[in-house]
Amino acid sequence: MGLTSLTLLAVAFVATAAALAGLVLLWRRLRGPLVVLRVAGIVVAETLLLASIGLTVNRAGDFYPSWASLRGETTPIQQSTTQAVRLSPELAAQAASGRQNGLVFPWHPAGERAWRLAGSPVAYLPPESFQEDGLAVPVIVVESTAAVPTDAAIPGLARAAGEPVALVFVRLGPKTPIPVLAIGLGRDLPATLPVLGHGWALVGSGSAALSLWQAGQQRFVALALTPQPDQATVHRAQSAVRTRLWTGPDLTGALRWAGTQTPPPLRPPVALTPLPAPSVSPQSVSPPVSATPTVYRLGVDHGLSGHDTPPTPRSTP
Repeated sequence: MGLTSLTLLAVAFVATAAALAGLVLLWRRLRGPLVVLRVAGIVVAETLLLASIGLTVNRAGDFYPSWASLRGETTPIQQSTTQAVRLSPELAAQAASGRQNGLVFPWHPAGERAWRLAGSPVAYLPPESFQEDGLAVPVIVVESTAAVPTDAAIPGLARAAGEPVALVFVRLGPKTPIPVLAIGLGRDLPATLPVLGHGWALVGSGSAALSLWQAGQQRFVALALTPQPDQATVHRAQSAVRTRLWTGPDLTGALRWAGTQTPPPLRPPVALTPLPAPSVSPQSVSPPVSATPTVYRLGVDHGLSGHDTPPTPRSTP
């Protein structure tokens, strides 16, 4: 039973109504030593009433979408530990077409339902993701409230970014919880697609994109706002982002700039094959050097020059 489910909310209100009704019906009977039960009944009824109100407010604002988030277990840091290094079986089955022009496909992560988007996210992987096993490409998230570009237009938009890059289009709904979306993207993208887990760029419009960037600062390093936002949003973005901020009228220009802000693709480490040990033939082995030291003795030639003669080597017995 989810924390924001209607079932839990209905149970809470029914329990509150039952507690209040029971308290009213039994109020006159709880006298004498049983008066303490009146106090207990009042505490229980007030607790249930406050819980029902809290569940209603939480469902409307989506402050805690799950029990884990209520316990403080859902944080961006804790959800960045897994990374997909290979294509899923579904994507690998389409590798033949992906090697040519890349692949556009609807992306269905595990947390999609909690994001309350206007439609399923659409993802694009470049041809290099299908040509090089284990390649992790950078990510550009495109946030919009308008329709997602057509499948035929998305590869051209990706080429505008320059480097091999993955594009993820998310279409926000009227009740999309921005913090939940930011956490979910950080968790599910590296876990399901062969992409980098950091250094992402965000392209979006208005205050929604700015809120998403602020909620996912551990992932995003650059923000492009398009179409040109109003001055109030620009000032907010300048104070929040400080650097790596771009504003402009068209999506192609935003993607071209965003592609210059993301890191290059990460290729798997090259496996080094050790060189074979050199073979040594018996003929190439030098004879052992004698360990006997050589002693030099100085002599004097009185008949010639009176100077010391060159040293004459002598082996010790």
